[in-house]
Amino acid sequence: FVRGVFVVAIVSALVMGFLVSPIAAIQAGISILSAACPCTLGLIIPLAYRVAEKKALARGIQFKDGKKIDAAGDIDTIAIDLNGTFTTGELEVVGDTMPEEMWDYLWAIEKDVDHPFAKALTRYAESKKKNDLECKSIAVTSLSSGVQAEMDGETFYVGDAAMMKNLSIDIFDQQEVKFDTAQHVIYFVRGKKVVGSLALRAPLRPGAKEVIQKLREMGKKIVLVTGSASETAQIYAPELGLSENEIIAGCGWRKDKIVKSLMDAGKKVAMIGDGLNDS
Repeated sequence: FVRGVFVVAIVSALVMGFLVSPIAAIQAGISILSAACPCTLGLIIPLAYRVAEKKALARGIQFKDGKKIDAAGDIDTIAIDLNGTFTTGELEVVGDTMPEEMWDYLWAIEKDVDHPFAKALTRYAESKKKNDLECKSIAVTSLSSGVQAEMDGETFYVGDAAMMKNLSIDIFDQQEVKFDTAQHVIYFVRGKKVVGSLALRAPLRPGAKEVIQKLREMGKKIVLVTGSASETAQIYAPELGLSENEIIAGCGWRKDKIVKSLMDAGKKVAMIGDGLNDS
């Protein structure tokens, strides 16, 4: 009996492999063995879990246990973070209205500031500046959303619109300039006058849009769940191929509640993200 079962299983696997695919061959062989001798499931199931865990680890995915592997097959909705997940998480300057003579000042002010915005501004200013600015004195002070610098008796500010408002500095002229693809706009101020502005954003990771397309082909519903403002999410939406009803923005530390609401609606949800508020 045993020999006969093995012969039938092998022949069936060979035929399916030749006519259909290797996966179909494996399925046919295992199905026959399981049907003929159910006790083989005690050997096959743990082996299948081990293979699945190993393949997942090779792709950077770790399952806590076999139940989570089973649950993964039922997922129909995937909630995905934006910043650091779809984007690289590293800001870069994508536009500016800076006068040429101001690049030396911006570089001198930002080069020693330890902040992601400052690093992006420094890299960009370094590619634009003509000289290493020589100044007798420079003192840079971090403010709520930017910096203040005293350079040879002159005062400079580098910061966002909120900082300009707190300092009662008019940015109306610069608001006429539109940066359609910017996440953040930073203003450069000399004295009390805005002399230029810079647009920053984090680029999307290569293949981000293709990942969404592939997941849709697998029948998954995609929801972009981000702590960023709606305006920021709308900037990336066309590039990712997402519609407005697939975006939940401004949720920050409420992402767990968003996921729970999706689950309460009967969805089988997986959350993908790189931050503490995504776990």
